[in-house]
Amino acid sequence: MRKTAALIRAEAERIMALGESSPRIARDPVNLPIIENWVEAIGDTNPVYTDAGFAAASAHGGLVAPPAMTQVWTMAGQRRSSDASDPTSQMVAVLEEAGYTSVVATNSDHVFRRYVRLGERLSLRVSLADLIGPKQTALGEGWFFTTRNTWYSGGEIVATMDFRILKFRPPAAGEGRRASTVPQAKVPPATPRSATAPDAGAVIRPVVSPDTRFFWDGMLVRELRIQRCCECGTLRHPPGPMCPECGGFRGVDPPGRQGGGFSACARQAAADCDRAGRARRGRPRARRDDGSQPGRGQDRHASADRVLAGR
Repeated sequence: MRKTAALIRAEAERIMALGESSPRIARDPVNLPIIENWVEAIGDTNPVYTDAGFAAASAHGGLVAPPAMTQVWTMAGQRRSSDASDPTSQMVAVLEEAGYTSVVATNSDHVFRRYVRLGERLSLRVSLADLIGPKQTALGEGWFFTTRNTWYSGGEIVATMDFRILKFRPPAAGEGRRASTVPQAKVPPATPRSATAPDAGAVIRPVVSPDTRFFWDGMLVRELRIQRCCECGTLRHPPGPMCPECGGFRGVDPPGRQGGGFSACARQAAADCDRAGRARRGRPRARRDDGSQPGRGQDRHASADRVLAGR
């Protein structure tokens, strides 16, 4: 154990000595459309970010970007390329090699030196700032390490973020204070890796939450389960805790418990044959409890054997 800890510290010192990573250049300059999308999502109504007339009369003399969205400009996107100089990836690899395979983010500290303006193109450099461990935590034994993200406009530093994560070794089954006694939904096994990597990167496995568990439980028994709001009766998918139609939280039932609008969905047992002798595969079609078919706008084809909607 002491030898492993010494090796981890030595690797951390080596990575720290390398200093900052190569720059990640923002895909686009700071621009108004992205700012408008961001402030709408966040709910920030400060007109200095979107109203050119108001901003011109303010202390800024023109439009500026919200400081809190600094990280947005240099996000790597789905088709990110690997960077050998990235200290985060290097430190993660060292810890995972030593058996610390689980991760949780703990905190981040931001410093904004000035507002950035439309047209500025930012770049990001990352360095390893700190490593502490091994520490015994409620999640298991682990190491805390901090990376410093520094944003530049040209050669000027405009913002920094210290980001700390915990890489820990998960306890064996039944060990640890946080071992859950709640039965978890079974997740289908991962699809075997293809010899040819997909263009958009590795497939992301679905996250099962209390709001979506009923849906994935249905998939395991080949049922397509759809929520129904008990306040306004609206069907909705994907599942969630609040009705997008009426905003209601009360009485949203996980379907399948009380029956509901769509029930049986029949699949043809064998392929039909047309006059040319060609097979055409049957597709499942939903029907209501009274035997009628859904309207055109509600007709859905799916790979499930049953379609259920809660009331």
